[in-house]
Parts: sequence; structure tokens; C-alpha cells
Amino acid sequence: MEDFAHALADFVRAHQAWAAPIVLVLAFGESLAFISLLIPAWGALVAIGALIGASGISFWPVWIAGGIGAALGDWVSYWFGSNTRNTSRRCGRCPAIRRSCRAAKPL
Repeated sequence: MEDFAHALADFVRAHQAWAAPIVLVLAFGESLAFISLLIPAWGALVAIGALIGASGISFWPVWIAGGIGAALGDWVSYWFGSNTRNTSRRCGRCPAIRRSCRAAKPL
């Protein structure tokens, strides 16, 4: 995963115009529920943040893109959760699931 972050940082160093769109996509993926476990975005975002000061990439477009990506990722996660809420309630009506929930010990 470190190779991914280094490769992405090298790409952004070479192509500075792509910094904001890449940060938007990384922040979006990092903000999605459960998908963020599969995307190693944290290291790449930190590396791109370090490049902002070192290579002269303008701060504000990257910062705004990161905020928009994170907000969209949170909104999509909320929307998905609110639309699948009724599905999880129906699963609780299944007798096998209720028995397993009663047998489970609380943390």
C-alpha cells in the first residue's frame, strides 16, 4: 500500500494539475463506509499534502476538492444507510437471526 501512495505522489509531482481531482477522488473513497477499508487513501493524501508545500501546488483548489470529496462520500454513505435501513429490519424478523442475536454475548 505504501507503493500506491508513493506512485500517486510521484504522479502528482509530475502532473500538478491533477492534484485536485486526485484528492477529490481519494477523499470520496476514504469517506465511503466500508469502502475506505479497501482504498489506501490516507497515505496518499498525506503525501500530496506534503507536496503542496514542497512543490508549489496551490493550496486552495486541493483543499476545496478534498472537502467536496469527503462531503460527497459522507452523503453517499448516509444515503445508502438510510435506504437500506428497512432491509436490515426485515432481516430481524427471521427466526434464525433472532435466535443467534439472543445467543450472542454483548461486548
